[in-house]
Amino acid sequence: MFIVLLTVFLGVTWYNTFHHNRYTTYDYRRHRASLTNNAKIARLRDWKPRKGDGQMESSPRLYYFLCGKTSALVQAATGTEFPHVYTVMVANMIYMAAIAALFFFLLLPRAGLGTPPVKLFTGLSLFALPSIYLAQVNTRGDHLLLFSLGLLLTLWFSFDFHSRLPDSRWRKAAWCILLILMGNSRQTAAPAVLLFLVWGMFVLVRANIAPRSQNRKTRCLALCLIL
Repeated sequence: MFIVLLTVFLGVTWYNTFHHNRYTTYDYRRHRASLTNNAKIARLRDWKPRKGDGQMESSPRLYYFLCGKTSALVQAATGTEFPHVYTVMVANMIYMAAIAALFFFLLLPRAGLGTPPVKLFTGLSLFALPSIYLAQVNTRGDHLLLFSLGLLLTLWFSFDFHSRLPDSRWRKAAWCILLILMGNSRQTAAPAVLLFLVWGMFVLVRANIAPRSQNRKTRCLALCLIL
């Protein structure tokens, strides 16, 4: 049933994406200017987040940098003139579908929530989230927040993230990267960043309270200060 709902969801979003007049979307000109400015890949000095014309404070540079560079690389690899905004919309659909699949096939079973009613609710929720529709008709920093938070939730509750964080380098790296991405999405990311920042720091500090090497404690303290 979930596969059917996911397929219908992707079909509807795909249709809406390419049948919606992108020129009438909210603040299209600002988003296009920021994406175009950050999509330059001709010189090494272009590899830094750039501010677009009239860029809104609610959509930070890092979001447009990641989306713009990805779009430019896709166009260079395929040799097409696919509009940058369309490339970002397609990417939004892909990672939102991927997060939904991870929730359904990985998170719910490991959390003991694999009952039919919960599965059905998970599939139906794809059509209820307001930000899903925004992904088709606009580009926003919220999408980076949804992706980062969804992936962090999946990692944290599916891979013993909180219990193995102090001793796992890849978990620490993933935790830091996802926190940075969330923090550079929108102001609405503050609650999520605060939750996982405090939670993660608590886990790291608690694991290093016990008598261990001074070098290990120093590294833990330095990591907390950097974050």
